[in-house]
Amino acid sequence: MSVLKRYVLYGVLSGFVFVLNACDVQSPRQKIPDIELTRLDGGTDHLSDWRGKIVILNVWATWCAPCRAEMPALQALSENLNPASYVVLGLSVDEAAFPVREYLRERGIVFAKHIDVKRRISREVLEINELPQTLIIDSQGYLLERIKGERAWNTREVVTKFPKMGM
Repeated sequence: MSVLKRYVLYGVLSGFVFVLNACDVQSPRQKIPDIELTRLDGGTDHLSDWRGKIVILNVWATWCAPCRAEMPALQALSENLNPASYVVLGLSVDEAAFPVREYLRERGIVFAKHIDVKRRISREVLEINELPQTLIIDSQGYLLERIKGERAWNTREVVTKFPKMGM
């Protein structure tokens, strides 16, 4: 390849990289499928029911100590977020709904009303292999962040991560 062709090719590639950077092109974001969530009362919801809101989806179990430890903070977060912009959802992976309902009732937890008994959604669709795990999903259904492990959801540090909370 001649020197002139190399310079032209280099210039074209440099210009292409400059345009991509100027457009703030990022790597492809993961779209979360419109999963069907089974409520503890037997009904169903779809993730798209909350399209237009940021979804904080916590996957947990009653037998998981870190999961139980973070539930009160998640409840407080769900009460303090602007419901027009945010929703906190809980998806239990327990094997039966009754103990989950009792656990939540005894502790006054009202946001966590879904169950994935066979763990098909949590394992196969959401790729969750450790608990607790929380997915932050944007208003269009794209994954913003995957948070593994227990968090103190009602602390100032965490709360400031959510823009325009309307608290």
